[in-house]
Amino acid sequence: TPLYSSAASDVYKRQDELCAPPTPTTHKSDQKMVYPKNLVLTDYHILLLFNDCIRAVSILNYETIYEEQFTLQQGKLLDLVKDSISNSVYLYTTKAIYRYKITQEDRNVWRLYLDKEEFHLALSHCQENPAFKDIVLTKQAEVYYKNKEYVKGEYLFFFLCCKNKI
Repeated sequence: TPLYSSAASDVYKRQDELCAPPTPTTHKSDQKMVYPKNLVLTDYHILLLFNDCIRAVSILNYETIYEEQFTLQQGKLLDLVKDSISNSVYLYTTKAIYRYKITQEDRNVWRLYLDKEEFHLALSHCQENPAFKDIVLTKQAEVYYKNKEYVKGEYLFFFLCCKNKI
C-alpha cells in the first residue's frame, strides 16, 4: 500500500534527520544543515538529491539504505526525475544521465512493519512467503503473551503448530 499521504507529512516533520549532511565523516560541531536540491517519492522510499550525492531513505524507519557520492569528473548534479511508467529514476548531470531502476522495493517491508509490531501490515506484505508469515505470527503470539493476552497467544501458537502438521 503506497504511503503518499502520510509519508509527505512525515517527511516534512522529520526534515532535519533527512537533510543531515551527506558526509558521515564530518564532526558534529562542523556539521550544518544541507537541504536537498530535489527529491523523488516512491512507495516506500524517498530519494534525495544533494550537490554531491544521491541518497535513498526508507519512509518506514528513516534509515539511509543507499547513498552514492559523485565527483566533478562525473559532472555537476542537476536534477532527479521519476518515470512512473518504467518505474525508473533518472539523475541528470552536466556530463551524463544515470538511470536507477526500482525493483522489489517492498521485499523487506514486512520486516519493518514487524519491528514496529504492526502485524496486520506485516502479514499483508509477506508476499505469500510461508516462512515470513510464520515469523510474523510467532512474534505476534509472543507479544500477546508479554501483554498477558494468553488466549490470543495460545490460539496463534496452536494455529502455527497445527498448520505445520497438516
